[in-house]
Amino acid sequence: MTTQPTTPDRAAIPRNQADPDYQWDLSVIYRSQAAWEAEKTQLLEEIPTLDRFKGKLASPETLKEALDALMSVHKRLERLSHYASRFRDEDLALSGPAAMVDSITKLGSEIRAATAYFDPEVLNIDDTKLKAWMATASFAEYDRYLHDLLRQKNHVLSPAEEKVLANASAFSPVLYHTYSTFSDAELKRPSIELSNGSSVEMSPASYRIHRQSPIREDRKKAFEALWGLYGDYKNTFAHLLSGQVTYNNFLARTRNYDSVLHLALHRNEIPVDFYHTLIDRVTGHLDSFHRYLELPSIFLRSSRYR
Repeated sequence: MTTQPTTPDRAAIPRNQADPDYQWDLSVIYRSQAAWEAEKTQLLEEIPTLDRFKGKLASPETLKEALDALMSVHKRLERLSHYASRFRDEDLALSGPAAMVDSITKLGSEIRAATAYFDPEVLNIDDTKLKAWMATASFAEYDRYLHDLLRQKNHVLSPAEEKVLANASAFSPVLYHTYSTFSDAELKRPSIELSNGSSVEMSPASYRIHRQSPIREDRKKAFEALWGLYGDYKNTFAHLLSGQVTYNNFLARTRNYDSVLHLALHRNEIPVDFYHTLIDRVTGHLDSFHRYLELPSIFLRSSRYR
């Protein structure tokens, strides 16, 4: 009995076997994990000081000072987050990097809760006065932030309510991280035998390679192996999706949006009517798109093209 040859899945090579030229270098963010931990600890210790501007934002000088301080904190938080997230991406099966991401999620929630007073207090400033300040050179780098804040005025709540939402924000990434860990690390990937006799494990990365194979049967096997695996856990994925939809609906209702769609589009200044018009135009021309998809099968003289 012979054993089928196995070809390495070049899309899923263990990181310690990959060419260093194709690995990101996290030391450009922090020199070491210890340096990351030290910065996280320092930022955590500064949280109690973030309320020092509370009740004092009615002057342009104090507002500018507060913006400088708070934006600096958020930049540091983003840096910590990027390091932890990229470290986690190196191996989703490891618990240590995942715990780092969780700790930054918690830290971000605590920072947003400590500064929940900020947006409501800024919006209590007379619009004409605030826009006059925004027109000065001192506020040039914050023009976009303040413009967006004014635009969302009807959806910013009281300081107490903003603090509740800030604390609740820690739950937001839980469902995605659960999905990501399950889908990308814990699912047992099936292997398929290719037409050349080699065997390959079918992961999302290898699927992107083999779905482009010039051999139809190999493409078919890759498709059925990957999507068949997801189909086996469709109820699990459906519950994760349902949980995310529930959270998004809670957020939209709490912030006084008509729907989650309004919430999602408003963040990027996209009118809901434009979105619906786009969908209507695309739907109205699906017949043309379907004819386009049929062209390869005509050229290949095949009654079915996959």
